[in-house]
Amino acid sequence: MAFEQTDSGPAHIVDLRVPRGFRGSLTFMPVPRGIETAGRDTWLAAYGNAFLPAGTGLRTVADLFGRPVFEVSAPDAKPLIWTAEAATDAEVAGGTSGGDGRQPHLGERIEVLDGTTRWVLTYQPKRASASAPVLVVFDGKAFVDGGLLTTIDELVGPPSLVIGVDHAPIDTAADSGADPGEAFALRASDLVMNPRFCDDVLTLVASLAPNARDRTIVAGASYGGLAATYFVLRHPEACRAISLSPSFWASDSEGKRIWEHFRAGTSPEFLIHHGALESEIARSVAEARAEFVRRGPSPRCDTFSGGHEYLWWRELLPGHLAELLAENRDMSTL
Repeated sequence: MAFEQTDSGPAHIVDLRVPRGFRGSLTFMPVPRGIETAGRDTWLAAYGNAFLPAGTGLRTVADLFGRPVFEVSAPDAKPLIWTAEAATDAEVAGGTSGGDGRQPHLGERIEVLDGTTRWVLTYQPKRASASAPVLVVFDGKAFVDGGLLTTIDELVGPPSLVIGVDHAPIDTAADSGADPGEAFALRASDLVMNPRFCDDVLTLVASLAPNARDRTIVAGASYGGLAATYFVLRHPEACRAISLSPSFWASDSEGKRIWEHFRAGTSPEFLIHHGALESEIARSVAEARAEFVRRGPSPRCDTFSGGHEYLWWRELLPGHLAELLAENRDMSTL
């Protein structure tokens, strides 16, 4: 995979060697000397200064945090099935996402979860049965903006309600935008095995969908994948989980790893899907899976041809959701 930009300005040449079926995003970063041995925070800071050169002919989309990136794929990459049309270049550059964020039936409400006020998106799909499972999505706005609601409306038996949780604190008095640093810190606090956040979210589910009879489906990516797994370990009787590229390397406030939250005698149901190029994630998933199997649960684990990648996550989430909902319908007929 290669492209060359030969505009009147400096030329940019990229030669990417990727595995078969690869799909991912691309940005340009000014890289300081020594970053090859730097830690996670240094890399995140470098990514914050990323830019996109003009005139490449590549498609511009938004990443998980709404930042513009190029979408690239290998010639043999499978066509996207579930992902709706992404935002235009102008919408991405302007900080808006287009797509489902403009759907008239999308609700926005202010909720307090783990003591912090934030936005929560709600959506009742077309043809939804009140007794069907609820879907809870972490980083909800990103997945809604990526086309999640459009794909859910295409399902034969959609969830009874979609709840998209935001992780940016809001000041209800000033109605001001959240500081990016505060939003990043709250996201970590919410999603790294936080029992108060977990229980508050499930209480919200019960209040918004009192007629739902089946277990809530909890879904997320990265820290959100870690949280989804934690939810189902903490409340296996109430949840099933879709864990995309879960950050199983992380420890909670007491130093516990994710498998240490498994309770003997329970049967949690969750699936894991991560990128073949996510070296640290893949290592921690293998470690966690071995620990889970040793303790009892044996989660399904799949890989995709890519890295820590929102472009994959927004495609995989509705696909796995459809599988879980189909299993739920099959069980209801027994």
